[in-house]
Amino acid sequence: MRHSSKAALIAAFCLVSAIAAWSVHPFTTSQPATAHMLDRYIWSRPDPWFGGFSGFELTPDGKSFHAVTDRAHIVTGQINRSDGKIRNISVTSANRLKNDAGEDVTGNLHDSEGLALLPNGRIVVSFEFVQRVWIYDTPMDKAHWASYSKAWRAFATNAGIEALAVDDSGTVFAVPEGHRETAPVYRWRHGEKWQQPFSYTLHGSFRPVGADFGPDGKLYVLERAVSPFGFRSSVRRFDVSPTGFENDIVLFTSLPGKHDNLEGIAIWQDEQDRIRITMISDDNFRAFQRTEVVDYAVQE
Repeated sequence: MRHSSKAALIAAFCLVSAIAAWSVHPFTTSQPATAHMLDRYIWSRPDPWFGGFSGFELTPDGKSFHAVTDRAHIVTGQINRSDGKIRNISVTSANRLKNDAGEDVTGNLHDSEGLALLPNGRIVVSFEFVQRVWIYDTPMDKAHWASYSKAWRAFATNAGIEALAVDDSGTVFAVPEGHRETAPVYRWRHGEKWQQPFSYTLHGSFRPVGADFGPDGKLYVLERAVSPFGFRSSVRRFDVSPTGFENDIVLFTSLPGKHDNLEGIAIWQDEQDRIRITMISDDNFRAFQRTEVVDYAVQE
């Protein structure tokens, strides 16, 4: 082996080792909680609407779900588990989202990304390309506007609101994907206009793509980074106060390629009283990607 080749090999090994060490805990110096993977399930169906899942919500028991695709379909169904493992996923309904006139969403209007459920059961969906947030009484009803912020006009077409979450009071929090050091946090309550009370601090190349409040009242944010070796995922947990997202904890950060393009996140509590994180991937309707549902558990 030539000296140059040997040096290159040693350098590559050091780089991989450094990435592995950094990936375990890149953003904080103390770790009061972590999350570890319990299960991975590859989901597939022959239906033409299947794929591109970008928003995800589960019932408190983790069994029933809502999901939206980035081609404006909303899907409901059940996740069936035994012995803590996902055995199959069944679909109850799959409907195309409607616009505010009650017609199917098509063309440039169909890029649905974020999903959240209000305490009264109404469905909140955010869209990219033509930036907006709509509310639905049921998956089959027409859309209602959740007000509008003129600031959204400055978002890039593929870098709008993907992280969408609702707290117990029915307050909607929305964070756009396409910013650098900080991202604006938007807050909306029924009958009010969108406010931008504070910002969300970004880390490295990770960007927020999903969010959900857990039964513990904390906000969990799914972030994604794209590398030459595949997608990377990270989940951060926050306390939410009137002045910002506080007590930032990184629960896990994956190595490149461990998961597909995770974009949807739902938080629930299992029969052992563990906080569970279930995520779904957006396969971009590409044959070389996959729709992956993964379960993690939080350990304090």
